[in-house]
This record gives sequence, C-alpha cells and structure tokens, in this order.
Amino acid sequence: MVGVAGEIDIYSAHRLKEAVGSAVSARGCPIELSLRKVTYIDSSGVGALLFINAALARQSLPFRIVHIPGSVMKVLELTRLVDYLPLQRDTPTDKPVTPGTGTARTR
Repeated sequence: MVGVAGEIDIYSAHRLKEAVGSAVSARGCPIELSLRKVTYIDSSGVGALLFINAALARQSLPFRIVHIPGSVMKVLELTRLVDYLPLQRDTPTDKPVTPGTGTARTR
C-alpha cells in the first residue's frame, strides 16, 4: 500500500507519481493508494491519479484507490471521475470493504 498525506497539488503531484513508480518497480504487484491523510487535492493531483491509473493499466497491474476523505471524494465527484477511477469507498467505520457485501461500491 502506498500512503499519501497532506496536499496533492501542483507542488507535490510529481512526488506521488514517483512514489507509485518506485512501488511498482520494487514490487511489481497490485497497488493500493491510500488517501486517508490527504487534506487537499487540486487539478494537478487529479491529473496525477489519472496518470497513475493509465500507467498501471498499460502494465496490466491491478490498482485501486482506498480510504478517500470526503473532501477528495467531492472533487472526484465534481470532475465526474468516480466511475472512471478504481475507487473503493469506505464504510462509515472506515474499515476495508469485503467485496460482494453490498455495503460499498468496489471496482
């Protein structure tokens, strides 16, 4: 799991792409990107998520974004990316959702 904290903006989006790239190089396995501690995301941050999604899809590596704060989810909803990005919405208790339980949408 790759954890992100603070702001994902024009000043930090490149570091997020580099961190995910390093994780892929080191492990070459499915990537989970935890946004639990993200406090802000701008268009550069959204662009970084789209870039990561496309790069991992080209490599046929499974990818999902987990622990998405409400403020970040609002940006993804406003940009209409909730059906495009592989988001796992958390339950109200913020625990991972078991696929097939019907308590949250998983991709």
